Amino acid sequence: MLDNVNSNDKRVIQETVLDKETGELISKKEYNGEDHNVENIFSHEIRRKYAIQKNMRKTDERGEFVFLKLDAVNDMSKSLSFKELGYFMLLLPYVSYDENYLKYDKKTFVTTKDLESIWTLSKDGVRQRLKSWRNLNILDIESNPDDSRKNVMVLNPELVTKGMMTKKERKEKQKVKVYQHVLSRLIDNLDETLKERKGNMDYLKILGFLMLLFSGMHYDSYYLVNNPEHELSVNSLLKLRKHKDEELDYLSVSSLGQLTQHPNMNRQTIKRYVGVLVETGALALVDLEQDNAKRLLMNPVLVYRKDNDGRDEYTQSIKKQFNDLVHEHDIYHQIETVCQSLQQTSDFNVSPHSDYISDLEDKLEEHEAKIDELKRLVHIKKQEDRSNQT
Repeated sequence: MLDNVNSNDKRVIQETVLDKETGELISKKEYNGEDHNVENIFSHEIRRKYAIQKNMRKTDERGEFVFLKLDAVNDMSKSLSFKELGYFMLLLPYVSYDENYLKYDKKTFVTTKDLESIWTLSKDGVRQRLKSWRNLNILDIESNPDDSRKNVMVLNPELVTKGMMTKKERKEKQKVKVYQHVLSRLIDNLDETLKERKGNMDYLKILGFLMLLFSGMHYDSYYLVNNPEHELSVNSLLKLRKHKDEELDYLSVSSLGQLTQHPNMNRQTIKRYVGVLVETGALALVDLEQDNAKRLLMNPVLVYRKDNDGRDEYTQSIKKQFNDLVHEHDIYHQIETVCQSLQQTSDFNVSPHSDYISDLEDKLEEHEAKIDELKRLVHIKKQEDRSNQT
């Protein structure tokens, strides 16, 4: 672009400011020492790119997203536990176009009082976390621009941002798009799933663990690998739907501790976390031909790295594959649940008394209902297997 500048011009300096209403970067021209708010050689290209990206946001079925800057996030994670990173993930659905303020919508700010509900913490717990995070430069607290009596939060744009990026930010490779509405649903699913299990796993720790997996997601294929920036040809990419690619250095489940900067993390804990993330639809385990290990696939509806709306052939095929894998896992999970329930009731442990026969009939009906449910699930699975073969 600069090659087109007239040699008689003394100087042309590009200066950009963010339009809060549109998220557009507005360009000014400083010419012969005077500022002119006029269209110049830079502004047309900036607006053209912005219009393309704005249109893609409208057509992208996944909705609005934030850019998560992975290098900065990985640096931040050195000071935070998995659980604290989980608290950070809980804030991403609220990041707004408006200078990274946390908002419910265009007009409604998230307040410190609201964080008690979002984080499920006491007033003192919220206050202590905010104080710690301000010291770590994760966020800042400012006066509400609409009501100076109230405080509002703004996340550090070096960690996460929403809307148009600067030229320098666009060149940064280590960033991912995280789709806000999809993340909100995942958060709810994780919380509900672990409550049903009544175990000792904390969904916040699993969220924090997931965020650190983003840096291992391959740019094109969505598999977790050690070389996420490695470029693949179109042919290699399309073959990857079923075949292992020798150029990709796949990560195994047991090696995820290294990726998350916890090399000594207990393998059983990793497997449990991955199991929950598979069950809730964030990850899938894939069997590739000519490979003897299951490979980890990130859900492209949740996290994405390309600068398009995800309608390319490969992404569409991966979405379908991912949905099929999630459905298959759900069928197996239902079968496993019924089998476990049958094991618990198969002894018909009924104490002899006056209502012995009545109680036994109730147990038999319960048992038969579970057997019928198991038959139904097995029938569904066999039909799906036959359909896939044809």
